[in-house]
Amino acid sequence: MELKQGQPIQKVDDSVNYSPPPKSRLPFIIIITLIVVIILGTSFYLGLNKVKQDTEPAASTQSQPTTFISPTPDPTENWMLFSDTNLGAAFKYPSNWEISSSRLRTDGVYEVGLTDTKYLASECKGDCPFFDIRFLSKENVENKDLISIIQNDFNEMTGGYGNLADLKIEDLELDNGTKFTKVIGFPGGAFYYLYAIKDNNVFTIYPTISSTGVQLNTKKDEANLQTFNQILSTFQFLYQGQTDELNNWPIYTNSEQGYSVKYPSDWKVVERNTGYTGELSRATISKNDTSPFLNIITRNDISKDDYQKSRIVAGFNVEDVPVSGVSGLKFTQNPTQGEIIWIVDPGKSRLIEMIGQFDPSTPEIINTYKQIISTFKLTE
Repeated sequence: MELKQGQPIQKVDDSVNYSPPPKSRLPFIIIITLIVVIILGTSFYLGLNKVKQDTEPAASTQSQPTTFISPTPDPTENWMLFSDTNLGAAFKYPSNWEISSSRLRTDGVYEVGLTDTKYLASECKGDCPFFDIRFLSKENVENKDLISIIQNDFNEMTGGYGNLADLKIEDLELDNGTKFTKVIGFPGGAFYYLYAIKDNNVFTIYPTISSTGVQLNTKKDEANLQTFNQILSTFQFLYQGQTDELNNWPIYTNSEQGYSVKYPSDWKVVERNTGYTGELSRATISKNDTSPFLNIITRNDISKDDYQKSRIVAGFNVEDVPVSGVSGLKFTQNPTQGEIIWIVDPGKSRLIEMIGQFDPSTPEIINTYKQIISTFKLTE
């Protein structure tokens, strides 16, 4: 405003009419804008992460597939079972091996032989080698310790001139807890000897090659030693309670036909007269007079050789098995059809036939039959 000369100047009362200029709102707008940007940015980031989770599998929340390791097959599962209260032990063995002997020796040792029937070469003549495992048991009458027993055996083998310090003696424990003392260095064809004392009986086991001048450690021998280790893994002592149970079984005696046999306490024996031609006697051992049962038949209408031929024609497998210390045969089927047979020729133009019948779905009864057969004795 332009002031003219002489015009009075008006004074303004600041306390009444003055209003301060408005403050700038720019900082507030900046702060609000930053907050909005942060919120939008966070929402955008979370949105992208959600899309990624929806489109990609979440490894952390999904269970991983479980890898199952198949158990190692038991190579002895389908093997034959041998159990002998006279030996005081039981073990399993391959079906193509055979029990070559089972006898009480004149020195009081009970001996069981197990032989690899496939070891012999087909063209072998005369003194043929064979791989053999011997199981021995004898009462420890003098209550000797193992070292004394080993020393005594070593002296017998060497004529008293051997040095015990030349032997390598070490402890051996099987997976089932059975303990042996292993001895390496005895003269002869045995690879090594295993010793143990159980229930005051001395047990000796050894794998050997029976032939003069045979070189050891061939590939076949190495394979058989592996088989021996598998056989050994199934070895079990028959503890006193188990032996006593069989010892307490009742005895059936047929004086006319010259034999006796034990049977389980909850089974029974029924003598039958079938009237069949050539059948001299029949005794049926069973739990309830029905299958499973074991028939012991004495007959005079067929020879051992003719019986063997007839069973082979019928599809049976044949094994040489000693029964009551004399030569016998065992007949089995593969696959099993519910029948297992033992025969023994006691002479006097007769044949004793033992036929075990069973349900093929429950073949475990065969073990009971084997225990019964192990008690069979010729009484004349």
